Amino acid sequence: LQYRVYGWNGGQASPMPYARAALDEVTAAHPGVPVVVIGHSMGGRVAAHLAADRRVIGVLGLAPWWQNADWRFINPAAQVLAVHGDADERTFARRTRKGIDELRARGSRAEFIPVPGGGHAMLDHIGLWQRSALDFVGGAGINAAKVALAIATKYAVRRRQFEATSDTEEQLRHEIRVTVLHEIGHHFGIDDHRLHDLGWA
Repeated sequence: LQYRVYGWNGGQASPMPYARAALDEVTAAHPGVPVVVIGHSMGGRVAAHLAADRRVIGVLGLAPWWQNADWRFINPAAQVLAVHGDADERTFARRTRKGIDELRARGSRAEFIPVPGGGHAMLDHIGLWQRSALDFVGGAGINAAKVALAIATKYAVRRRQFEATSDTEEQLRHEIRVTVLHEIGHHFGIDDHRLHDLGWA
């Protein structure tokens, strides 16, 4: 992803229009394909903000710049992995760990992997950085396939019930949407109480 400007630039959040346009382009070209976003440093901040969009099922932050609690933008159904070197002096591993702890407390599937002695540029412990990224993206894709199968099975079983209890096509779409989001939420460990608060129960 290439930007036409440099930096975040405060409230302008300059990279975000380009990131959202790229997400729209990818999902239009490949409808239904799970999207995992990966970002290093400021790219990690972009990834977190982009993951407010529920088309994003996974976020991988590599030494992410989450200086303003940017992890709070990530949608609750997304799986999150953050990898950060404990010797990084540009962005800070302790803050990233705090973000992951907060995500886990709210019920999201989130993990923090420390890189002992790792700096910001990811030029050390290359195998760990690379392996973490590949394992996460592959795992998120497998999880998405499992979710899709679970949703398809649930819908096949409940299709007649949906149709019988829905008076309008709009109501039918609503019931299906809530069921899909409910199943995704359960898959990622969100309990019924939280699903109810989110309107997915």
